[in-house]
Amino acid sequence: MTKLAIAALSTFLLGSLGAGEAMALHPARTKLLLHTTREITPEFSMGAHFLPASDLAAGDLSRIKPMVYLGADFKVASWLTLSPFTGWVFKDDIPLFGVWIYLPVDWFWALEHIEVRPEKNFYYFMTNLQANIVGKWLCVGVEQESWFFSDNDALTSNGVGPNLLFRFGDARLDLAFHFRDKATGGFDGEFYARFHAYF
Repeated sequence: MTKLAIAALSTFLLGSLGAGEAMALHPARTKLLLHTTREITPEFSMGAHFLPASDLAAGDLSRIKPMVYLGADFKVASWLTLSPFTGWVFKDDIPLFGVWIYLPVDWFWALEHIEVRPEKNFYYFMTNLQANIVGKWLCVGVEQESWFFSDNDALTSNGVGPNLLFRFGDARLDLAFHFRDKATGGFDGEFYARFHAYF
């Protein structure tokens, strides 16, 4: 299993670096996410999630948009948890709504994030497909992230690529490389890092 983890890490790094050299790169993105969840019953829990900004590395104060999510987790089956949520985008002063769909099956798990901000006609989707390589300490997989405005096709963006997820106690670091489409056709590369802290 250790050799498999090393192989996965090497493949990810070499593949991402090779792709980065072969194509133009978007500016790297960095996101911080703070989570707290409280179990009410074995089948039901509630959580709050805070994002100080959608991209801490942007260097552009206009893109600093703190957001909060409040969700309820319903464990429908051992392999399915449905988590409807609502929240608020503070800078835009608008609500958001959506659902997380979590599917754990043995050493594999998938997570779907569907989000809508009706007042902005904004839609966001993110899918993770992950394999636990070293317990829950290291996961390797692939992710897809898209967003669009229903009234402005020019702002649509889609990205997909490999990732590595490292869990350290109450913290997790996600490293991903996306092949993100361009309005003019083709793809650019994009490095994406997310740091999660659980309380």
